[in-house]
Formats: sequence, C-alpha cells, structure tokens
Amino acid sequence: MLTLLTALALLLVVHLPYVVQLRRVERAHDDVLRYFQRVAMVIGIFGIVQYAGQFAIGATYAFPIENLAPAVLKVAQFNSTGLLQYGSDVMRANGVFMIEPSVFSQLMAVGIVIEFVTSKRLLYMVVMALAALVSYSGTGLMLLAVGLVCECVVRQRWDVLLGIFALGALVAVGVVA
Repeated sequence: MLTLLTALALLLVVHLPYVVQLRRVERAHDDVLRYFQRVAMVIGIFGIVQYAGQFAIGATYAFPIENLAPAVLKVAQFNSTGLLQYGSDVMRANGVFMIEPSVFSQLMAVGIVIEFVTSKRLLYMVVMALAALVSYSGTGLMLLAVGLVCECVVRQRWDVLLGIFALGALVAVGVVA
C-alpha cells in the first residue's frame, strides 16, 4: 500500500505542472515542432548527401559510423548496413545518425506529415521525400501514407486524398510494367 501511495505521489509531482500553467500567447508545442522539423531536415540532407557520397567517395567514408567508429560506439549484434539487394555494392541511406534506413525513412515520413499539417513549406517536403526515397525503406512510406490519409480525412481534403490514391495507382502500374 505504501508503494502505491508513493507512486501516486510521484505521479502527482511530475505531472502537476502540466495541469496548472499560465496561458501563453503562443502554443507551447510550436517551438518543439519547428525544432523537430529543422533536425529532420538536416538529417534528411545528410541522408541525401550520404547516398550520393557513396558513389563519389566510397561507402567506407559515406557511412562513417558503420565503418570507422570503434565497436564500443556501435550497437552489438545489429546489422545497421542496408544493401539494396543481395550482392549489390549500393547501400541504402540512413542519414548518418539513424541506426538503420527504416528508422531514417520513418523520421522523414513524420517530418513530411508535420510539414503538411503545419507550415506547408514545399522545399522541406521535397527534401524529406527525396531522403525517404534514398532510404529504400517501405516502413516510412507506409507511415507517410497512413499519416496523409488520416490528415486528409480529418480535414476533409478529398481532392488531396484522390490525388494520393491516383499517385499510388500510377506508381503501382509503373512497378508492374
């Protein structure tokens, strides 16, 4: 019983500042979203440069953490390198700092959805979309599709939703052809 009371007291102390706060002119999460978008943009640019850099300077230097960092700094028993296919020398981008390409792709997808919902800056969306493409990871694309569909349904943007489905159908036809 004492453990339960101390846990509840800790919960109260930690979360009380969320409940009791003064009104702000600007929403508190706006700064966090701007910071997140800047970080995602920088990592996206790193990923694009990393993917192109493996052809110019070689994969050893384009993927420095995987190839040059000491083993102490790497995650043990984890394959963070992602080749495009078996026997290929081309690696999928991970944005230098992400643990694997799928995490990089998911970060770019979340960045695109946040950009679509808030600022709608075309440059940010294009750079993050290109970065998601050079990761060659489907998890980020699935997350992006779900996020954009949900946003379109919530905002009742049926024109954008139809455009997403048309683009998806066009890509599917291109892949099959």
